[in-house]
Amino acid sequence: MKKLIVYILLLANSFSFACGFYPYGEDIRMQFLDSNHFNCQLFDGFHYSANYYYNASSLKEQLIIEPNDKLWYEYCKKKVPIDAIIEAVYKIPIQNFSQKSGNKMIAFLYQQKDFEAINYLKFAKSCEIANMFYSDPWERTETIEIKIIKNKVNDALKFAEKTNNLELKLRYKFLAIRMAFYGGLSKDVIRIYNTITNNNLNSINYWSMYFRAIVEPDKALQNFFTSQVFANATDKRFPVYSFYNKEVPITEVLKHAKTKPEKANVYAFAATKKHDRALEYIKKAFELNPESDFNIFILLRELNKIEDWVLTPYYTNFNPSISGNDYWNENRIFSYQALEKRINNDRKYANELLLFLNSINLNNVQIEVCKAQLSFITKKYDKSLNLVHLLEKKLTSTDSLFKDVQIIKALSLTANQQNNKAIITQEVQSILLKNKKNKKFLFAIARELEYLGNTTDAAFLFSKVNDINRNSYYDSYQPNISWKSRKHKRGSYRDYFYDYFGYVDILYTPKQVENIIKKAEITKTNCHFEEWLKSRIINEKSRLFDLLGTKYIRQNNLNKALEFFKKVDKKYWNDYYSNWNIYSNGSNSFDKNPFFEFNYTPDFIKNKETFYVTKTSYTRKLIEYLNKANNTKEKNRDYYYFIVANGYKNMTISGNSWMMRRYSVSAYDVEPFPEDEAEFQNSLLSKKYYRLAYKHAKAKKFKALCLWLAEDYKKLKQVQEDEYYELSNKNCYAFEDYFNTRR
Repeated sequence: MKKLIVYILLLANSFSFACGFYPYGEDIRMQFLDSNHFNCQLFDGFHYSANYYYNASSLKEQLIIEPNDKLWYEYCKKKVPIDAIIEAVYKIPIQNFSQKSGNKMIAFLYQQKDFEAINYLKFAKSCEIANMFYSDPWERTETIEIKIIKNKVNDALKFAEKTNNLELKLRYKFLAIRMAFYGGLSKDVIRIYNTITNNNLNSINYWSMYFRAIVEPDKALQNFFTSQVFANATDKRFPVYSFYNKEVPITEVLKHAKTKPEKANVYAFAATKKHDRALEYIKKAFELNPESDFNIFILLRELNKIEDWVLTPYYTNFNPSISGNDYWNENRIFSYQALEKRINNDRKYANELLLFLNSINLNNVQIEVCKAQLSFITKKYDKSLNLVHLLEKKLTSTDSLFKDVQIIKALSLTANQQNNKAIITQEVQSILLKNKKNKKFLFAIARELEYLGNTTDAAFLFSKVNDINRNSYYDSYQPNISWKSRKHKRGSYRDYFYDYFGYVDILYTPKQVENIIKKAEITKTNCHFEEWLKSRIINEKSRLFDLLGTKYIRQNNLNKALEFFKKVDKKYWNDYYSNWNIYSNGSNSFDKNPFFEFNYTPDFIKNKETFYVTKTSYTRKLIEYLNKANNTKEKNRDYYYFIVANGYKNMTISGNSWMMRRYSVSAYDVEPFPEDEAEFQNSLLSKKYYRLAYKHAKAKKFKALCLWLAEDYKKLKQVQEDEYYELSNKNCYAFEDYFNTRR
């Protein structure tokens, strides 16, 4: 009943938090050194990650033999296959242990007349019920069950005392320790553990040490035990990880370490637990035990931190993945200058790590790969490429690290170019094709090109980054790359880009878009890279013509806008802007005549012309009406200025044709905006042309309507006070009467 009460209390205090999507964590983290390619797979789950644990389930399955299976394999003189050991130890029940067993391990033990090992296995299987925390919800038989566990512990100790087989003696004591732990007999755990000699330590010693660590009240000693277990017992790393107390000074923990490897493990585990800089601990670990695989793990972990601290903000303009990005705080000011200061500070730290690696004399290709990446991060591109050249001589294309080296090579080759002269070299093209599903790598190369002034090739690579998601069912569930602009000013859950088109829409000039189109139109025969690079943009050429025309609309360059709108395939207008629209819910459909109708306003102008509205026809009509309005010989100049003003008004945020200037609209949009943001929000051009309509109008009420729609209420009240009050009272319901007075 006590446990039921605790459960109810926990349930009563639980809560949930829900919000809209925003890029975070592993989705934004930049990482180019793959832990799968280093000799530290046994540390999977503990590599640097924005998640609580590194998602090892996404890694390739490793053919790793479990420590217990390996010990039995050695015990059986390597004459029994692992699958037979697994079957005998974990699956075959006690009653099936006999000389007639078809299992190769059992048969081998009987053949060797190793009855002690057979009896041990039978006893171990009989103890399985005691190898878990006892759970009795109604608390009726707890005393009885604990008595059974105590008896089993005593039996294990008796068998340990009788046998002369040192490995079986150790196994029996481990069983006793484990059962004592699950039986809540902490003092017995310590007492039994103290009888174990720690000469020639193996996995069984560290399994025993794991339970010893958990019950230890002295936090410094507990940290020492957990460090040794984590370093040596691969199957106990997850359970022991949380028992390390970071508040205990490492100097207190080191008092319990007697050997250099033990001290190195203390430093290495402390480095593993640090989310911030751990170089001082790493130096000590290398000094005390230079050849340890634990060192490669903590080195790679530190380098992955640096990749996140430097490259995540450098390429995406998000904070590092574990820092958080408080998009919900709309008053948060975004400053790339502040972010850049942090990046530069962390580059200096990267250089400290590089200097340390240069100072140690270890012939380890993994360390050389780390040095090459650190040289790239610290912008020592020539040094990085020299290391890559040496590594290419040591590694073959089938070596797992070779792919990492090639990625470093491509990044360094691209970054190591002059401003406004950067290209995608032949070597980089080849590496890109081989890694075309590595979205973060494609994005990094695109950013390097963009920063060096090659915005054209950058755009093509941006188009490929998340294009992977469009091409297969599996890839569609992979997170998109998201990024921000350095021109952002404040936070919002819409302050990022996730596709090339949105980025080009906001940040690129018309000239830059024209360059993209020109490159797409140049065909190179038998060039697989060019075909791959251009494939999406070539298929979306109409969309880019639309974008280019839209950019010229924003500049009010109507003739240039019409030139490019006319190049758009007619089907495109149906697909994107009609009621048959396949890309949205219809909110961006041209379903009203923009020169004669307003949103949320009763019709007040007799529609003298009907035409199928697209951006092309819209622009063509706007030019036509402007020409008539500007023609001094035209008798109805006031009318044409008025409908021109209507056309401009409907291009604004409140208009029925806002799509002429934007591809989406949200109250959460933040800077950078397109260049016509003032026009889009305030309808300045429509006000200009309503005033021109007023200037050329003769009818008093029509003139009043022009001033009203121009929002020049002060002047209207001064010159036509009666009409001002009538329009104030009736608003849009008076428009038809006022408009018709111009006849």
